[in-house]
Amino acid sequence: MTTRSFWILCGLFAVMLLTGLITVNNDLIVLASPLIIYLMIAVVFAPGGHKLHARRSLSTDRISEGMDVEIKIQVDNEKARIDELQLYELLSINSQSPKRDLIKITQLDPGESIEYEYSLQGKRGQYGFDGLLAVVTDPFGIFETREQLPAGGKVLIFPDVISLQAIPIQPPQTKGFSGPLNSRKSGTGVDFHGVRQYQFGDSLRRINWMASAQHTDRIFTNEYEQERIADVGVILDARSHCDITYKDRRLFEYSIQAAASIATKLLNDGHCLSLLVYGAEIAWVFPGYGRVQYERILEALAHAESGTNYDTEHLHYFPARLLPPSGQLIYISPLASSDLKPMKRFRDLGYAVLILSPDPLFFESAIEPDPSQPDFQLAKRFAQIERRLLLNNLRQVGIQIADWRVDQPLTEVADKLQVEFTHLRRKQRVLV
Repeated sequence: MTTRSFWILCGLFAVMLLTGLITVNNDLIVLASPLIIYLMIAVVFAPGGHKLHARRSLSTDRISEGMDVEIKIQVDNEKARIDELQLYELLSINSQSPKRDLIKITQLDPGESIEYEYSLQGKRGQYGFDGLLAVVTDPFGIFETREQLPAGGKVLIFPDVISLQAIPIQPPQTKGFSGPLNSRKSGTGVDFHGVRQYQFGDSLRRINWMASAQHTDRIFTNEYEQERIADVGVILDARSHCDITYKDRRLFEYSIQAAASIATKLLNDGHCLSLLVYGAEIAWVFPGYGRVQYERILEALAHAESGTNYDTEHLHYFPARLLPPSGQLIYISPLASSDLKPMKRFRDLGYAVLILSPDPLFFESAIEPDPSQPDFQLAKRFAQIERRLLLNNLRQVGIQIADWRVDQPLTEVADKLQVEFTHLRRKQRVLV
């Protein structure tokens, strides 16, 4: 394969030769002679007969967003000498590294190998390396050969996970295994549940001496609340109209981060967790526990994308049978006005519902080029009133809501929700 330099030299030689013949100028013909000699020497050293093999090794095939993956490349030359070898990385990864268009230039003798390493970062998702493009040229840069070397590899980048202290949930029913959740049933635990009459076999340490002192013929003992695990279903809203994009920022990415962080916390607490991504396609992760379920959920979140599907544009056709019965639902969505009735339906079906809503109005205000315009301020005011009414209507039917301005850390939102939940439980105990 010839390069642009070859045709430039050929054109220059032809012009000089023809001009010298037409003008009978021997000096131009003599000046053109070195060019043809240069091309003939380049033909002798033209690349060919080499045989290259490439191998790729990755430090890991699964990393979290923002971390580096170390990549090692080895290229072997089995035959003819290569005077100049250029290696280009063919990347399908959405890399943020300045080394994205990596070029390696070297020489290789027959039987010689070259190794080099570099690191890359990427956004969440699964990406593949397509291989290497090897460009072999002669020392004069006149001829070259291009060959794509198979050196594939895949890396799965998980979404970033934020460590949360607590997620306030209170499902109607719990499972029969020990865990961190108060079950509202008497048994072994640390939270006070009530007082009952002493029975044979009860621990003497649990005797309530103040209540017993008021009676001469009976002794009372303390009861504590059982701590159990629960069935929790996380629903991620991936509908297109709930996703707002500006340059390289997406509101959907905040929802992904929140879902990953909540799922990690709940699984660490021992709960049975399932995930449902509701958007252009419905992706469901079957309920499970532990590290294996953690990998499944983060992998599903790494592949999650928002999209349009008219069959799933509204929650009226939501497949409720995929959710755990009488369990806890955590709905992560910017919310639309049409979500009010479906959320009420979930409450009627016996679910406890917690909504984490990234505020789309704040996000849109941050990306507006001129937010001081009167029309924009008026529209923003109407939208805020509409959203406030929607949130109040949801709270009136017993749904917990965390209105999240995405400039705030997720940990602060979770802590605030935990404080509100603690105050609510104390009020309920006082009323009882």
